[in-house]
Amino acid sequence: MKQSVFTFLLFLLLPMFLSAQEPIFLFGDYQPATFRMKRNITTKARINIDAKYQKIYFLQGKDVMELTNCEDIDTLFVDSRKFVWKNDCLCEYVKVPYGVIYVNWRIRDSFVGKVGAFGTTTQQKVEVMQVPGINSEYSYDSIGKYEDRTDVWTVKNENIYFLVYEGIEYKVHHYSELYRYFPRKAADIKRFIREHNYTMKSAEEARKIFDFICTGADE
Repeated sequence: MKQSVFTFLLFLLLPMFLSAQEPIFLFGDYQPATFRMKRNITTKARINIDAKYQKIYFLQGKDVMELTNCEDIDTLFVDSRKFVWKNDCLCEYVKVPYGVIYVNWRIRDSFVGKVGAFGTTTQQKVEVMQVPGINSEYSYDSIGKYEDRTDVWTVKNENIYFLVYEGIEYKVHHYSELYRYFPRKAADIKRFIREHNYTMKSAEEARKIFDFICTGADE
């Protein structure tokens, strides 16, 4: 009986596990990119970046391949965006007037629940009819909410930022760390974040917080 219960739970959890294994891409499609390697070798490819597992995929003909030597990358150019390998992770390089911001994109799945009646979400099991052509396996809309049949997932931004300011590098995951890094400005930083309801989960809002700290610019 215990074995039957365990098997039932295993099959119940398996779809959730498989959904969580899906990559979350930074770009909506594979983008033309230029690689500059540390050995002064330059190459081009169409790539996408998995922001969940910190992987780079590229197209080789019709096949999707995983890049296995990411640490050999000096610079990766995708359109006007620039990525570098820093602190053992791939980071977007953002030059700002007061220094540099490195964005280590980290996006994670978060299970919300099951699709219930009238579009609601429930934590209980829900049965629905699978109609071919309507219920797609996965439907990502850039970086946002998606559904896997009756499973409802959303994504959480857990970016890590490396702020280089006045020759010092600050590793920031949560804005509370900024109070310790800049104790004399802690009260002003708290006020600024509270007034604008900013969060480090948005790269754009994190940039505005850094702008305020380093230049005093309030919007």
